[in-house]
Amino acid sequence: MLQAYRQRVAVEAPYELRRHPDALRMTLLAIFGHCRRRELTDTLVDVLLELIHRIGAKAERRVEKELLEDLKRVHGKTGMLFRLAEAALDNPEGVVKEIVFPIVNEATLRELVKEWKATGPFYRYQVQTVIRSSYQSHYRRMLPKLLHTLEFRSNNTLYQPLIDALALLKQYLHSQARTYPVEEDVPIEGVVRDLWREVVMETDPQGHPRVNRISYELCVLHALRE
Repeated sequence: MLQAYRQRVAVEAPYELRRHPDALRMTLLAIFGHCRRRELTDTLVDVLLELIHRIGAKAERRVEKELLEDLKRVHGKTGMLFRLAEAALDNPEGVVKEIVFPIVNEATLRELVKEWKATGPFYRYQVQTVIRSSYQSHYRRMLPKLLHTLEFRSNNTLYQPLIDALALLKQYLHSQARTYPVEEDVPIEGVVRDLWREVVMETDPQGHPRVNRISYELCVLHALRE
């Protein structure tokens, strides 16, 4: 019924709406405003979710392109590692060039290092660095308007840390500080993924644990999207 009234307003010219009796005109406009508001809210949520997804997806593509362009997979890594370890133990005082390279040549070792960088912790660190950089310099400018326009609620206790984290984000959106104040209660469990803990948590010169705001905001947004 609401959609039928909404469609009626959408196709009628303004002068036709003015010709209706007051009760009908106000009813039609109220229903139209109600439905349109819901549509705009859904659109803003879609924009926010797409924004969060794009930050991570573009960073991964960029890092993968840089690391994988000249990547050559190295096969037989387990046997190679065993031979290297054996040679090193047999000649603990030997020179790398004389002991290691005859077992595995320098070119193969370089390819092995490239493969590790493209698949191991180095890759994750590079992606996180690119994500933080693009978010801080570009995407973050859109965040205040979206968060101030949308209101997030949940009566599920499982998601309460996330709701509290979103409130914290709104509170400090315009702050220039690198980290949150020491006395601030920053939700970590249920918000920050394990892979991001090292990037989010810092230690100040006084030895106090601090939470990096940029990294934390990214974790909150990712948790919100999920």
